[in-house]
Amino acid sequence: MAPVVSGTHAEPLLPGLVTAAAPRKRSFINRPGAVLLTGAPKEKALPQLPANETGAVYSCPINLDPTDCTRMDLVTSVNADEIVEGMWLGVTVARQKDQWGGRVLACGHRYIRIRGPELSLWRMIGKCYDQNREGLCNMGISGGITRTDVYVGTPGSFNWQGNVHVTWRGATPDTSWDSRTQDFDDLQSKSFAYMGYSVTEEKKLLNQSEYTLVTGAPRDSNRGSVTLAKIEYSSLTPVQVLYGDQVGSYFGNSTFATVDL
Repeated sequence: MAPVVSGTHAEPLLPGLVTAAAPRKRSFINRPGAVLLTGAPKEKALPQLPANETGAVYSCPINLDPTDCTRMDLVTSVNADEIVEGMWLGVTVARQKDQWGGRVLACGHRYIRIRGPELSLWRMIGKCYDQNREGLCNMGISGGITRTDVYVGTPGSFNWQGNVHVTWRGATPDTSWDSRTQDFDDLQSKSFAYMGYSVTEEKKLLNQSEYTLVTGAPRDSNRGSVTLAKIEYSSLTPVQVLYGDQVGSYFGNSTFATVDL
């Protein structure tokens, strides 16, 4: 299981998902402590791992030296029931919104967990449920992190209908033990819609001060769609759905949310 890393402490958060504190190690041109984090999902594996290719995340100081990027060792060991070969670590990299020096989210959506009799069932899961048609979720193909939320798309859930999972965790030392999860729990059956293919949280959409979840389903009704949802206490509630105009356009493939034009 990939760890949550913050300083010298690590704890599991979600299978197939990594969060880490961005390293800050020297003086920079524009702002002290600034680094660029970039994913390399086809990068070779570390030599001690039973894999040829896992992907990786690199930390690059923003300075005059273009050669001093450092690989972040996020996956250094593997359990017997895990397969990290071809997991595409770094396919999604995001930082906590509005948090300078906060945590970073990095995902590998092709991470596999082995289950069943004699470890015969290979499931490309991320965070997944042992329910019918829930074995290929592709968790982490999209995602992000705010001060309190970690949100990830799972476009493979329920025969590729897709979903989004949000994990809320208290942001202060007194509430850091508290957590809850939200997802879309009343979706109409739309196989192969790919909801969660893209996802973000932004303010000033449905509410000026609270985050709105925005997710794309590029194969919804063959035209693609983008859903704006309210983040409730225990679920995500769709408020508005925007549909693409053309069949096969993959509308909703990416979501950047709000910009002022």
